[in-house]
Amino acid sequence: MKKTLIFIILLNIGTSFTCYSANIRNINNNEPKVEQLIYGKNLIPVGEIEASVTDSIKLKPNTVEFSVTLDTEASTLDEASNINAKTMKEFKDYLATLNIRDNNLTTTDYGSYIQNNYEEVSEEDALYKATLTLSININDNEKFLELNKLLDKYNINNVQRLNNNEKNNSFLFSIFENAITANKAKDMVYQKYTTITNELKNIQLDNFSIIESDTELASPKKIDKKQHHAYNSVQIKINKLDAVEKIIAKAQELKIKVNNDIFYSVSPDAIERAINDRERLLLNKLISKAERLLTKEYMVGDPKYLDMKNANYEQQAPKRWERSFQAKNMAMLSVANDDEANKINIYAPPELEIQLTLSGKFETLKKIKAE
Repeated sequence: MKKTLIFIILLNIGTSFTCYSANIRNINNNEPKVEQLIYGKNLIPVGEIEASVTDSIKLKPNTVEFSVTLDTEASTLDEASNINAKTMKEFKDYLATLNIRDNNLTTTDYGSYIQNNYEEVSEEDALYKATLTLSININDNEKFLELNKLLDKYNINNVQRLNNNEKNNSFLFSIFENAITANKAKDMVYQKYTTITNELKNIQLDNFSIIESDTELASPKKIDKKQHHAYNSVQIKINKLDAVEKIIAKAQELKIKVNNDIFYSVSPDAIERAINDRERLLLNKLISKAERLLTKEYMVGDPKYLDMKNANYEQQAPKRWERSFQAKNMAMLSVANDDEANKINIYAPPELEIQLTLSGKFETLKKIKAE
């Protein structure tokens, strides 16, 4: 990660600037007198010189951030959400014992989805269908209506003419029953057959025969047992590097996935303190460099301006796809619930190098003989 830090350095380089500015305003354009006030009688400004110096600061990361995801499933969405909320509360309660509060946590994703789980139908869940197909001869419309009225009581409405021939007085209908075993389905359909045929005989429809018998598995070979999922992702950012392994261990215990996005950085306050500590040294280097650029008869005067710029730094943490299992001091922790998909790398935090460039323009002074 690259960032650009632009620092405006307010350096206390004595009271000469204040006096310089005040006298410039109060002396009526009397340049020689102004110069004497600043540099004395033996030095006069004759020009300007620009220079820049670069230095680096190496810092050890003091902040770590990574995310965790909890995915819970149940037969209903409410149940999955309740399990998720309960587990995440337990996790956050544990974090509180490590003095990790809500201001260290950010919910980055929350939602739900339905997963289709196709499973083989077990013997206990199987359903069998037994069917008897009958043929019956009917010679008039009244008897046909009586047949349909009788069959309606048994939810049978598949009466059709045999071979679709209008001259044919034979009609077909099927009796069926479902049961958890094939034998039970057969027994039930035979019992239903007996009941229906006895009623047919009572209305003088006794010219019937069984023309087909069949028993088959009525349920599919696989059934879709839908599962509702609720998921919650939380970003953790802390300055307690020694707490990382404890957090990961607790997440494993609660079957919370620790994502492979762990990242170390240096806090802005630590960076600013380090740069402030280096400012005076950098200024001295800049003045020394300007002096080396001048010949002996010239001297470096007061700065016209100073600018700290392009203090670029790059986190040296390796990119996720470049991390190596052979990296020094790196430990690997595997989250049990996801095996290979849920392994994360804990590696020794690398140093962070900040490049600082201080530029400045100084007056060039020349020695003169006193009159």
